[in-house]
Amino acid sequence: MENLSALEVTSRYVAALAAKDVEAMNAFRVPGFALDFVYGYASESGPLSSEETKQFWPSWLSGFPEMDYEVTRTIATVGLLVIPIVTTALTMVMLVAAVIAWIRGYWSTLGRLYYSLITLTALAFVWWASYWNLIGYRL
Repeated sequence: MENLSALEVTSRYVAALAAKDVEAMNAFRVPGFALDFVYGYASESGPLSSEETKQFWPSWLSGFPEMDYEVTRTIATVGLLVIPIVTTALTMVMLVAAVIAWIRGYWSTLGRLYYSLITLTALAFVWWASYWNLIGYRL
């Protein structure tokens, strides 16, 4: 399969869903894909097996033939994807400023501690954004 962006994959998958084309939907899954619904208690049942997953959509589509499936809008725009990149750069500036403030003794000790706490919070956001693969366009 060609190298597609996450938005292209999602658009094609939903188009296949709207066309009720199960084979096209299966083409977007990796071998061993498992469908996991979040419902009830976690201990009730695990994710569907790869075979059960292959049978899910045909069953769903035959059970609900009148449903329309389409994506009418999405919030995953390029403008939103820039926010973690900009905040990462600004966090690095904050980190440098915090180090300089401690070395040169700027502000009061309480002011430096407060600024350091804000910087640590920004670093935690950068870690979170990195963990969820939101820094850059690697979606």
